[in-house]
Amino acid sequence: MEIKKAVIERCSKCGGYIKELKPAEHGCDFCKKLILVGDKNSDPHLKSTIFYHNSSRETKDIIFCSWKCFFSYLKKSDKKGIDFISLPFLTFDRKEDPMDFFEEIK
Repeated sequence: MEIKKAVIERCSKCGGYIKELKPAEHGCDFCKKLILVGDKNSDPHLKSTIFYHNSSRETKDIIFCSWKCFFSYLKKSDKKGIDFISLPFLTFDRKEDPMDFFEEIK
């Protein structure tokens, strides 16, 4: 979830994008914990997307700080109208522990 939008510099004449002054701030879609996303020093996080039956409804990108929050979100979310949800990647070469995934699905 986006907590704060990015602060960007715009051209005073045309309003076009010049540069990003401050990146957007994101948080876990379940517990709301702040997550640094977007650069090589990103916090460990899990990305997922919700796709809906109604094609006129936009997909929803969601991020989580842990597998525990991901599965808690799924259990508590309203599933009405959802066609499918993409699962986050299960990675073995980053900061997060992939074994957390297996603990949550027991």
